[in-house]
Amino acid sequence: MKIIAFANHSYKRIALNWATHLNELGIKNYCVYSLDKKTFEFLKRNKINTIQIEANWFDGNSNSWGWHQRFKMIYKLLQGGEDILHSDLDAVWLKDPREFLKGDYDMVCSTGTFPANVYNKMGLTICMGWIYFKSNNHVYNIFKKILKENQGKFDDQMAFNQTIFETSNRDDLRQIQNNTAELEFEISINDIKLKVLSQQIISRGTYHEGAYVMHPLAGKNIDREKFLRKNKLWILKDSER
Repeated sequence: MKIIAFANHSYKRIALNWATHLNELGIKNYCVYSLDKKTFEFLKRNKINTIQIEANWFDGNSNSWGWHQRFKMIYKLLQGGEDILHSDLDAVWLKDPREFLKGDYDMVCSTGTFPANVYNKMGLTICMGWIYFKSNNHVYNIFKKILKENQGKFDDQMAFNQTIFETSNRDDLRQIQNNTAELEFEISINDIKLKVLSQQIISRGTYHEGAYVMHPLAGKNIDREKFLRKNKLWILKDSER
C-alpha cells in the first residue's frame, strides 16, 4: 500500500508539513507527487519522498484544481497493482490510522457533506480528501464507469458519490461495532464493499480530541499555512524553507 498526495509550488510548504507529520509517526511508504520542478526540488532538498510528474492540473485564469486529473492519476496508480491511500495535504496525520484499513473492504473512506444531494439522501458523503482503494477489479470498474460517463473536466468527489450511491439510500448503511461515540458504517454496492470511518477517526470540519487525522474545513483562497498554524496542525520550524 502506498500513501499519496499531490502538490504544486504554492503548496510545497504544506506538503513538507504533511510529510513531516508522517515521518514523525515512522510512516515511510508515502509519496508526494510534485506537479512542477520547484516543488520537486524543494521536497527533495528536504528529504521528502517525491516524484515529479508532467501535468498541467490548474486553470491559469482561476488557479482551480484539476480534480479529474487527480482521479485519472489515482486510477493509473491502482492499475499498477498497488493499493492506494490518497490524502489531501491539509489532512494532517496526528496518529497512524492504518489499522482501520483492515478487513475485507474494497474502499475505506472519510466522510464529508458534498455533494449536497447525496448528503441529503444518505446522511453522509465520501470525502476524496482521505480515501483508501484496493487495487482490484471491483474498484477498477467504478473508475471506468465514472470516466466513461464524465468526459472532459469534472469534480471527482461529485462524480464518485453520485455513482456509488445512485441506487442506494441510508437504510443500506450498516453500523459497525466500534469504540467511538460516532458511528462507522459499511455498505455493499455493485460488488463494492465500502467502509465509512467516523469523524472521531478522520475528522472533517469538527475538531475531535484524539482524532487520528485532522482535516479541518477551510475556504478555497485562504493562507493555508496560517490556517494550519491557527489550528495547531503545523509542525515545521520557521527556519525550515
